[in-house]
Amino acid sequence: MTISTYQRWRALRAISLLGGLAWLTGCGGGGSSNNTVTLQGLVNQTQSAQGLPGLAAAIISSDKIQFSVAGVRKVGAPDPISESDRFHLGSNTKAMTATLAATLVDSGVISWDSTLAGVFPDLAASMRPEYQSVTLAQLLTHRGGIIALTDPVDIATVPAALVAPNASRTALTQWLLQQAPTVAPGTALYSNAGYAVAAAMLERKTGQTYETLLNAMVLQPLGVTPTYGWPAAGGATQPWGHELVGTMWVPNDPDAAANQFPTAFTPAGNVSLNIGDYAKFVQSHLRGLRGLSGYLSPQTYTYLHTSQGDYALGWLVKTLSGVITSAHDGSAGTFYALVAIQPSRDRAAVVLCNGYSVALANAANALALKLLAVPL
Repeated sequence: MTISTYQRWRALRAISLLGGLAWLTGCGGGGSSNNTVTLQGLVNQTQSAQGLPGLAAAIISSDKIQFSVAGVRKVGAPDPISESDRFHLGSNTKAMTATLAATLVDSGVISWDSTLAGVFPDLAASMRPEYQSVTLAQLLTHRGGIIALTDPVDIATVPAALVAPNASRTALTQWLLQQAPTVAPGTALYSNAGYAVAAAMLERKTGQTYETLLNAMVLQPLGVTPTYGWPAAGGATQPWGHELVGTMWVPNDPDAAANQFPTAFTPAGNVSLNIGDYAKFVQSHLRGLRGLSGYLSPQTYTYLHTSQGDYALGWLVKTLSGVITSAHDGSAGTFYALVAIQPSRDRAAVVLCNGYSVALANAANALALKLLAVPL
C-alpha cells in the first residue's frame, strides 16, 4: 500500500446533501404515477449530462425498493452496468460496522460502555493511559482520540507491516494505542483508525473475524452478499473505479499493487455491494427508525441514529426544515456512495457511482434530492 493510494482514500464526512434540503418541507406528494420510468429517466439524465462512467440509484420506503442503473463498467469497454454489479461503498461501510456492534450489544456479547482496557487486558499495560477508558461507543462516534488515518501525513507514521494487505487488525490496534492521542478522548475527530479498533474489539469478544461476523449477523439475514475490496478485483466481471484526470475518466486497476487496501481497515470503508443489496441494508434502518420489525430493536436503531455531538454511529443526523435526515457519503477516490434516510417521510435514497470527483459528488447529491421527492 502506497501513500498515493491512501491519498485517494478520503472519508467524506461533510456531506453536501445536508446543506440543500430546505425545499423538502411538505414535499413528497405529486409527481408521475409511473415512478419506475421517472427513476430510470433521472438516472439516465444524470449519467449522460454529467458524463459519468456508471451510475446506480434507488428510492426506498419501508415496504418498497426500486432501483435503476446506467452507464458502463469501465470507460473504453462496452459492458454496461447491470443491476447485479457491485460498487465500492467507502466510508458508508461505517454504518454496517456500527450495526454489527449493535447486534452484539443487543445479544449481550459486548456493551456500548465496554472499554479498551477491559476488552484488551493483555494490551492494557502497553496502551497509553488516555485510551484505557475509551469505550466502544466513543470509537464509533469518532470520539476515541485515535489518529485519523485519513491523509498521507497520518499514514506515513504507520509501520509498513501494519498496513500490508493482510495485516493483523489486533497488531494494528496495539500500535495505535501506543501512539499519543490526536485529540483528547471524548473530543470529536473523524477517524478511520477508530473504526478498525472498534472492529478489533468485536473480534476479541467473539473470537471471529469482522468479515465473518458482518456476513452472519448483518448481511446474510437481509439476503445480502458482499465483496470485501474492489468489485472487479481478481478479474471479476464487475465495475472498475475511475479517477477524473483533466476531463477524462481514467479506469483504476483494481489489481495493481499500489491500489490494495489493508484488511485491517475494511471496517472503516472497504465493502462493495450492488444497488439492490445496499438498498436492503438502508431499508432495514428506515424500517427500524419507524418502529417496524428488524434484527435490532427500534430502541437500538434510534441509538445508532442519535448524534453524540456532530456524529451518530456511522451516520450524520441533521434536522433540515423540520425533516430529520440520516445521511452519509463515502469514497476511496475511485467510487462514490451516498445515502439519505428520512424516517418521518418513509423515504430513503441511494446513489452509487464508479468514479469520483467533486463535480460527480455534486451531481450525485442533486440526484439524491430529486429521488427523495419521487413517489413510490
